[in-house]
Amino acid sequence: MSVGERLLNTQKTYGEKVKKRQEEEVEKAKKMASTKHVQEKSMLMLGKYEKEKFLEIFKSLDSDQDGTITAEKIEIDRITLIHILGRTF
Repeated sequence: MSVGERLLNTQKTYGEKVKKRQEEEVEKAKKMASTKHVQEKSMLMLGKYEKEKFLEIFKSLDSDQDGTITAEKIEIDRITLIHILGRTF
């Protein structure tokens, strides 16, 4: 094999390796983009927070504290933006 042929072959092999590595990087990026990045513990904490917020709003609406909300007894004006949005402005 001549030097020219060897260099051409080396260039071709290198080009194939680069192309393969680029394809692998694209696949890796796609996989990471579709991967869930939230841990189970975080989801449990979020669920607990949501439940606490729900109970807080429920208690605000349950004016007679009997554990039920009825149309006749509901006090909508007791809900504040803090209850709804969970923060102050």
